[in-house]
Amino acid sequence: LTADPTDARFVYGVWDRLDPAGNGPTMLARSVNGGITWEAARVIYTPAPAGNAAGRSQTIGNRIVVQPDGALVNLFTQIDTVAGLTARRLGVIRSIDKGANWSAPVFITELQSIGARDPQTGTPIRDGALIPAIATAPNGALWAVWQDARFSNGARDAVALSRSTDGGAT
Repeated sequence: LTADPTDARFVYGVWDRLDPAGNGPTMLARSVNGGITWEAARVIYTPAPAGNAAGRSQTIGNRIVVQPDGALVNLFTQIDTVAGLTARRLGVIRSIDKGANWSAPVFITELQSIGARDPQTGTPIRDGALIPAIATAPNGALWAVWQDARFSNGARDAVALSRSTDGGAT
């Protein structure tokens, strides 16, 4: 949930929902009266594999931040599976009308996390490798952070950080 610091009437809940085929759109429920009542949940982004190839596509880790000008930015990981191959990328969508309408996605980067392993057995453990985080600064700059193994040639995850000074357009 995200409470809108620019207008206390607005609260946003965002998540993904998987259908039986493994596709997962981004869902939003919004309150316009401080959380007393909520609008019906609705799809705000339906992911599709790059190039609209046949396959499955979902989002995970959706998180909304509210910029100082009131614009909403939702950061997510998109997971695309085509012909048995899986690709993951980070993207954002924006709303300049308090969540009524949303932009097309802007993709930040390919997600190259490998995840954590039990140090004694080497068994993979569940961690936050797929879940990015986002924050906005008082000047409107956006900061996204995630686990990524690109700095070690895929040997271990580190922390990756990216900044946007144009509301997530780049």
